[in-house]
Amino acid sequence: FLGGWLATAYDVRTPLYAAGGLLLAMTAVTATMTGNRRVEAALRAAAPADEPDQPGLPEAREAVQERAVQGQ
Repeated sequence: FLGGWLATAYDVRTPLYAAGGLLLAMTAVTATMTGNRRVEAALRAAAPADEPDQPGLPEAREAVQERAVQGQ
């Protein structure tokens, strides 16, 4: 609806420019929400315990294992 209105009121290319601007803005917002620290913490938490270079979080792993046993 909004794209049709923009094309009628201004020009056919205006909705394309608006969509491109919205896409760039959302990409910038998403990029600031996902930092390397959060990704690295999630990878450490998901790493197997037998890997010495990435020990993970034992408490989180134990909680997940307990939930899996209770669900069976």
